Amino acid sequence: MKNMTRILPAVTRFLMWAVLAVYSPMQFLAAYGIATENNRPAMENDLPEKFYSTAPLITATLLMILSVILFAVWKKRPYIGLILGGISGLALLVIFLSMGRAFPLTTNAYSEYGLSLQKMVLCHYGFLLVPILMLLNLGLRRRASDQETIRDAAQKGRKWKHSKPETAPPRSSARLLHDPELNAAARRRRQWWKSKK
Repeated sequence: MKNMTRILPAVTRFLMWAVLAVYSPMQFLAAYGIATENNRPAMENDLPEKFYSTAPLITATLLMILSVILFAVWKKRPYIGLILGGISGLALLVIFLSMGRAFPLTTNAYSEYGLSLQKMVLCHYGFLLVPILMLLNLGLRRRASDQETIRDAAQKGRKWKHSKPETAPPRSSARLLHDPELNAAARRRRQWWKSKK
């Protein structure tokens, strides 16, 4: 269990970076493909209703990259990157749904054109795993920190229980440990400590 609390945050952090590294280029490639295969012919044929702006997709992708960088760099303020990742994730979800409506799958005898559900999942929706992994990593890191605090309190509490009576009780050790024997010792020491004041 001790090793798992250290391994799981590292695993989620690796997966977060891996998903970001795989899906970020896909979004830029999708924006390039829309610009060359859809927008350019639409402008050449004077069909402005066929034009699809790629600026929101590029902006949301850049914000997602920035959120992961902030999440990794500002370890004492991870909520900044997490909030930014959640916002960019919601924006990307709206954009992906819009792309699915703008480019529905059409097939003919020779080829197929548009975005199928499988292509959307493999190339776009998987990008939304990044903020989920960020949140999971933060929770696992906090849990590992709490476990480390409990272990330190246990070690200090056991040393204090066998120390001299005039030694002040360690802060929060009994509360964190939920150890009946240590709690009883803590009560006796506190009563003795108060009687000497």
